[in-house]
Amino acid sequence: MDLNKGEKLRLGLYRRQRLESETTLGELAARFDLPERALRLANPGLADPVPAETELRLPLSPQLYPNCPLGNYYVLREGDSFAGIAAYFSVSEAQLELNNLGIDPERLYPGQTLCIPYAPSPVSLLYAPAAGLLRLRGAEERSFPVRLSPAEPPLPAGACLVQRKYLADGLSGPLALALSLPGLLIRGEKQALPPFPLPERQALILGDADMAELFERVPVGTVLRLGEEAEENAGL
Repeated sequence: MDLNKGEKLRLGLYRRQRLESETTLGELAARFDLPERALRLANPGLADPVPAETELRLPLSPQLYPNCPLGNYYVLREGDSFAGIAAYFSVSEAQLELNNLGIDPERLYPGQTLCIPYAPSPVSLLYAPAAGLLRLRGAEERSFPVRLSPAEPPLPAGACLVQRKYLADGLSGPLALALSLPGLLIRGEKQALPPFPLPERQALILGDADMAELFERVPVGTVLRLGEEAEENAGL
């Protein structure tokens, strides 16, 4: 590849790679499918051959966003792997790869967006209005402070489902979970409108950091139980 021929690499975004043995620059360019010039720009003063134990910065290609009809997105964090993500969401690695064509499982980086295949949710949610908490139940349980806006009318007791997930600009931008109860969202403090075409009548609002964590853990199809009756049944 030649950067002068229209290849656009994100020279401000990198992943790191430590070399196990001495390697020439040409061999590295072939191995990682990068132009030699891009390697030199990302690693000023790089020797050729490159000594063993050198920590390289490898520029990343632009994100290839997978087609994800239900918006069942997951944004990668440091240390994530296809195997770990597949295990958490109870899908196979093959299904995950099929849903994310064009994304190399060996070249993942924080902030990259994946589409998770639909499967039974590994978690459930419980809104406890008296406690002002949204509880995440699963292998690891968490409670998030939450407020209902507007506070009136109170939400009806019962259950609904997470129908769709929306994000803009990764986890740093507005995030929202659209629910099967019309007009009800779960979102962070950052206003989700615009850019999302969501008719918001009421919203369960979390702090932005809590919303980012919830967005990662909760797939489409997750059950949300609502109201005082659900709170009493859960023993809260």
